[in-house]
Amino acid sequence: MGLNPSCGSRCAVQKMTVHEHTEKIIMGIDPGSQKTGWGLISLCPRRRTITHVDNGVIMLDKDEPLVERLVDLSATLSRLVKKYRPHEAAVEDVFLAKSAKSALILGQARGAVLASVGLCGVPLTSYSSTRVKSVVTGQGKAQKDQVALWVCQHLGLPEVPFEDAADALAVSIAHALSLLSPTPEQVSSTTSPRKKKGNSRRSLAALARQQGKL
Repeated sequence: MGLNPSCGSRCAVQKMTVHEHTEKIIMGIDPGSQKTGWGLISLCPRRRTITHVDNGVIMLDKDEPLVERLVDLSATLSRLVKKYRPHEAAVEDVFLAKSAKSALILGQARGAVLASVGLCGVPLTSYSSTRVKSVVTGQGKAQKDQVALWVCQHLGLPEVPFEDAADALAVSIAHALSLLSPTPEQVSSTTSPRKKKGNSRRSLAALARQQGKL
């Protein structure tokens, strides 16, 4: 399986081609006002491999005022970025919330994430939840447990990550695949020359075979 992120949007662009030999650390983030998942992977373009680095969940006190939660979220995320020094980051877009109030709160949490990562100077890309799920499971409406299981199996993790961390890892994998095989939609949103669209599903299968997972 692979990525065809028609909704990917770049806040800052630092394009990479598969010819680069330097490994890239990519941070995926699944924003939330109570729980924000994060996951880091290492992409080696030369070997076309993706390996797990670390993952976790930023837990926020739901009884605290929203502004204090956002401050805690921003501070914690900034510390993680400074610790792991990712080359690029990817964040999941706000999904359709249950109410306008929920959507507003989630949007504010996502804004805190965007600002924190941006202030650290890390290029950031957004992907829709549906697009990421389509990448990792082949189904845009896949459940969280399906995503978590796929991430666990693909990265060879000893246990299934907490669902928010698994979502974040899925976002980072989706971004890694987009760097290996950028789609016309992504390239057209940057100043880079247009590149030929590849079969992202075959790209991921090839990565898995090379890592002995297929």
